[in-house]
Amino acid sequence: MAELSTTNQAHVSVFMFLSINGQSTRPLATAGATPGMGTQAMKDLTFFNGAASADMRAANAAVIAHMLIVFIHTYYTQQREKAFDETSTWEIVAKIAALLVTPAKTVHDLATLADSIYRFSSEATAAVPLGEVARTVGGGGNQQ
Repeated sequence: MAELSTTNQAHVSVFMFLSINGQSTRPLATAGATPGMGTQAMKDLTFFNGAASADMRAANAAVIAHMLIVFIHTYYTQQREKAFDETSTWEIVAKIAALLVTPAKTVHDLATLADSIYRFSSEATAAVPLGEVARTVGGGGNQQ
């Protein structure tokens, strides 16, 4: 199964956002018998209510998507590449929300989508030690 990467800013951003907002308690990557967050399905995140109507799930997903992009904008505005500026907030929320309401999609799928939207520059040499931050928040483990 796909693991999140400590050297990919979008992966770490999604991990930190979901951890901080109580959506998942999994570590960034598999640690012993504890599976990493990347393998977790959308339907297993806190916000996803399988008993809710499709409209309610879509509304919740739109809120989570908007919160995620605000989180990414807040922490990584200085490092993003210029191509990002061409995409509207509405378009980003729509793309992310569509993935969030798909029960079988995983956190890795979400991180991959964020990475395709926010083409961060210098991912392997970021000024912020993202791998260390992820290990501290995620409880350690075999980081990739």
